[in-house]
Amino acid sequence: MILGVDHIIQIVRDPLALCAGLRLLPPSSIVSVSGLDHHRVGQLAVFSNTYVEYCTAESFDQMSPTKHSLQTSSKRLGVISGRHDAVVAIRVSDADEIAKRLREGGFLVEGPLYGQADSTGFESVIVIPHAKPSSMPLPIFVQRESNPDSTLEPVDVCKAANSLQLRNIGVATSNLPQVVETWAKLLDRRPAESWIQEDLDAYCVRISLDDHVHIMFCTPVRDGVVSDALRERGDHVFMLNITGSRCQLDTDIYGMMYRLM
Repeated sequence: MILGVDHIIQIVRDPLALCAGLRLLPPSSIVSVSGLDHHRVGQLAVFSNTYVEYCTAESFDQMSPTKHSLQTSSKRLGVISGRHDAVVAIRVSDADEIAKRLREGGFLVEGPLYGQADSTGFESVIVIPHAKPSSMPLPIFVQRESNPDSTLEPVDVCKAANSLQLRNIGVATSNLPQVVETWAKLLDRRPAESWIQEDLDAYCVRISLDDHVHIMFCTPVRDGVVSDALRERGDHVFMLNITGSRCQLDTDIYGMMYRLM
């Protein structure tokens, strides 16, 4: 099955602080979304191959299975106590097949969970895996379909995007072998390569997806970026590496490093 990044969900607790951070991204990459409830920030950071959706933690708690496409709670996604402030949603073509494979692989699985068409006109089916320890950041799986009964035309928010492209998703971890093994089993992909990333002061292992986006798992080799990230939040998604920028910089957007290249 072909796997790619559907989008990233980033939890924010201060929308004003988020807006200040988003000013550092090109204006053409920021898209406003209407028709959302008041817990959802209403802005997306859009790249040519995916997007980041910003939500408050309350939005997950108040979404019901029949009201929204991401019909799950903050506890289910591990978005509690300020940890796991970002969740990677992996797009799949068959949620039932993914759920079956994960259960056969020994994972506890919620779903497939079905939701009505959202404001984009797409209907989503969600699969949420769980593993031990529960503090381990894990992806969720999303199957998207246009709903023939919806009066909304499906909208591809990335269609008119700028040249920015998500290339790597960085996961900071203090238990690299276990986390890489778990994700490799979830994604049914083998790690592609490993190296010392000097500017992160970390040893990194990469798993590649079919859309040429890479999940990069990093553990510290000395004090530096990754050790600081782990000390502050434990294991979590800490970095989005974005190519196609006119300038090279690392910027913090609500606790997430956006590395523009």
